[in-house]
Amino acid sequence: VREEDIQDRLLLATVRDPIDHFLSGWAECGTRVPRYMEKQTAKDNATTYDDRVFSWLNHAIQFQYDPPKKWQAFCISHSLPQANFLIATKDQDKAKKKKKQKQPPTKSKNNNSSSSSGYFHPRIDLVGDMHELPHLLRYVGFDYNETIGTPNNATLDAVKRTNWPNRRELLSNRTVD
Repeated sequence: VREEDIQDRLLLATVRDPIDHFLSGWAECGTRVPRYMEKQTAKDNATTYDDRVFSWLNHAIQFQYDPPKKWQAFCISHSLPQANFLIATKDQDKAKKKKKQKQPPTKSKNNNSSSSSGYFHPRIDLVGDMHELPHLLRYVGFDYNETIGTPNNATLDAVKRTNWPNRRELLSNRTVD
């Protein structure tokens, strides 16, 4: 959401379980760029479910700030921690000011913005679990028609269920830690 679109409104943000979110991102990239994902898995000699997920985790970590190709940035963002999108940093504020001044951005030597102190966007008034969305919307005064259902339910996608399933019980401590 662009800052000028927010105006004086308060924001409601929803998040998912971090592991489910990561696995969903892995599945999304697997269906969008299957050849690339298969190539990455083969390169890492990943044969088990856990190895395939661990391979993607390492790839997402390695390229989260500087992906080699533009499409990878978009794809990898599906697996990054949701806090990356909720927390602003002073470095991001400086970058926005420079962009508004039409100055070309300068590349920092340290792309890891976690070194800056972060804060929630001042307009975020409530953060809740995605599964609680109908209740959250009612809480802030919106009527939610539950008969509409889930707008983007990946569990209905046969390709994702078959090739990139969410099977967190198959993950090892190595991958989850």
